[in-house]
Amino acid sequence: MVRSKVSRDEGVNAYIRSLKSPYKEDVILLRAAILSADKKIKDSIKWGMVTFTAGRNIASIMVAKDHLTVVFFEGSKMKSKRGSLKGKTTAVRSLKIGVDGKFDKAQMRSLVKQAVKLSMIPLEKKPFMKKKQSA
Repeated sequence: MVRSKVSRDEGVNAYIRSLKSPYKEDVILLRAAILSADKKIKDSIKWGMVTFTAGRNIASIMVAKDHLTVVFFEGSKMKSKRGSLKGKTTAVRSLKIGVDGKFDKAQMRSLVKQAVKLSMIPLEKKPFMKKKQSA
C-alpha cells in the first residue's frame, strides 16, 4: 500500500480508507501531488469527493467505476498540455485518468499551480438583472 506523507484532513483520510475502488492508491497519489503543489491548498470532503481549496474551491477528485476524474472549477481559464482538459461549461474542465491510473505529475503540478493563482483573483461580481416592468 502506498502511504502519502501528506496528510492534512482526517475526514479525507477516513474517506480514502473507506474506498472500495481499485483506484484507492491512485487517489492517494493524486491527493499527494495536488497538496504538494502549493502550501495554501487544503483538502476536505465536499459533494462526496476529495475537494481542494486555496481561498475557494479549485479541484475535486471524482471516483468512477472505470476511471478517475480531476475536476478543475475554473479550468476554462487554464492552459493544458495537448488539450487534456475537457468540458463544455463556461468554467469547469476535467482531466480523465484511465484504468491504468497513470498521470503526468509535472502536468498535474502545472494545472494545480494555475488553479491556485486563479483562486487568488477576486471573482467578478455581475450585476443582477432587473425585471422588466410590464406596461
